[in-house]
Order: sequence, then structure tokens, then C-alpha cells
Amino acid sequence: MNFSFDLKGSQENLTLQDRFYDALIRVHEEKKGFFPRGNLSSLVTQDCVFDELSQLDLLNNMHNATQIRAYAKRICEEREIDDKSPPTIKSFKKIFVVLTLVEKTSSIIKFLEEDINDLDLPLIKIEKSRNRFDLQASRKPGEVLECFRNWSQSKVQAFEEWQWTTISPFFHKGEYRDVRHFRLQDSVLLPFTSDSRRQRGTENEFPTEIVGGQGRVFKANIHPDHHNFDLPKVCQY
Repeated sequence: MNFSFDLKGSQENLTLQDRFYDALIRVHEEKKGFFPRGNLSSLVTQDCVFDELSQLDLLNNMHNATQIRAYAKRICEEREIDDKSPPTIKSFKKIFVVLTLVEKTSSIIKFLEEDINDLDLPLIKIEKSRNRFDLQASRKPGEVLECFRNWSQSKVQAFEEWQWTTISPFFHKGEYRDVRHFRLQDSVLLPFTSDSRRQRGTENEFPTEIVGGQGRVFKANIHPDHHNFDLPKVCQY
């Protein structure tokens, strides 16, 4: 008996949330992983955002198709901010992905109204008590964000954790093409596609991890979307 599988069809039948899950790259099983920069941009299109928003009863009861299409366009629009150096791109794609993953997709309208966009990530934890916290934007210190009003603490925590999957760092050389040092926050998810600490080695392979002096050294491969290091040039004599 022969079996055949329509992989394209099965992918199309997945929910948008499941397609986001499938796009994650995970090296550490206990961590959520990260979205490569190029994949994230191509995953979130006006059409898929429109389709997802159109399925939400809460939005359909308050907005017509034209209004929902306008929201989808604004979410996906990538606008260059000229007053920053170097220029940066503003959109709401990453916010939309995180909200979809934490099952609060309809809240995207409040983020649009309050202009809490991808450039505000990561949002900062502000403790309310030992086990509870709010999220704030660094450009709005001390300001309560209305987009999180009436959220349960578990959903706020889920947003805080998932936001890091969308903002894995980009590594680059210094101005004079020298090696730079990057100070990273504890919650940062590194864009590694392999990590020697997670691989079983042999006597002839690079050691899993070297510890000494003031740090630890291990071997890792960085996703090509997250660095601009040149390959070594081959010299001919």
C-alpha cells in the first residue's frame, strides 16, 4: 500500500499560531527559540493578518471588512524612522506575532491606538508585588499602558516571555571591522543554529565548553539573518 502526503496542503490547514510555532528555531529544548529576521518579515503579510483578524468575532462585531483591511495594512507597513541613527524600521509585525502566540490577537487594536510598536520591544517589567508585574515602554517611563488593561497576570507574563523570540540580536563588526563586545540582557534568546554545549563530542572535536579566567567559551553557529561577518578570503600566491 502506498502513502502520499500533501505537505503544502497540511501547512495551509494549520492555524496561524501553529505556523508561527513551526517557524521558530530551537537549539535549546527548554527555551522557546527565536524567529529569524527574514522569516518573521515574510510570515506576517497583510493577507494573513486580515484573514486572522476577520475570524475574530470581537472585531467583526465592531468593524467592517474595509476597516479590518486598514488595520492589517498598518500592522504590516514598514516605515523608516529618519530621526534615529542608524535609521530604523517601525511596524507592528512582532507585536502581532506575540499577541497571536499568547492568544490575545484582538488586543492589537489597542496597541495600534497607543502606538506601542516593534521599536518598543522589549517592554520592561515593573514589579507590582513579589509575583506580579506590569509592562512599560522605555520611552514612556512610569506610564501605565492601556493596551494591557484587564489582562490577567498570566497573560502579561506570557507576553513578556514570548516577546524575546522576536528580537534576537544582530551581531556585527565595529566601525573599523574589529571584534565588538555585546552586552546582552539575561532574557535575550541568542540566534544560534547550533551550540557545542548541546552536542555530544568526541576526542577530536572542539571541546563542549572551556571555562577559565573571567568567562566561558563555546562554539556556536549564528543564523545568517543575524550577523554580517564576512567569510575568510582565500589568498592565492
